[in-house]
Amino acid sequence: MITNILIDANLIISAFDSDNKDALKKIMEWVKDDCVVLCITPLIRYEVLRGVPFNDDDKYKELQRILNSFRELEIRRNTSELASHLFRYAKYSERKIVDKRSFDVFHCSTAQCNQLEIKSFDDDIAKLNELYNDYAEFKS
Repeated sequence: MITNILIDANLIISAFDSDNKDALKKIMEWVKDDCVVLCITPLIRYEVLRGVPFNDDDKYKELQRILNSFRELEIRRNTSELASHLFRYAKYSERKIVDKRSFDVFHCSTAQCNQLEIKSFDDDIAKLNELYNDYAEFKS
């Protein structure tokens, strides 16, 4: 059975920009596993590449090469609408976990809309997954 994983930007940055050995080891395990497909979105690509210093073309090209090895998903209307519902629901339920300047709600919505696992080094992702579960229960 194939497992599709959406890799959050902070995990990629930790592995390939900060040289976090645990993050790099985990990603390499997935890369070597024929039953795992690693996915990103254009927003994740942007988050990873925006942190590269402007004068470091080699680092930029290396990160592009790494990102190009992952399956890139389109962000479609259903994803953006789910993200907006989650943002609104967080405000309605008075949860302070959704930052309008963060793309995390988009990443979680992408994972939900595409039936993907999401892997991250960010505690907010788990909170957003809980928010999604509460929202889904509220809507049913």
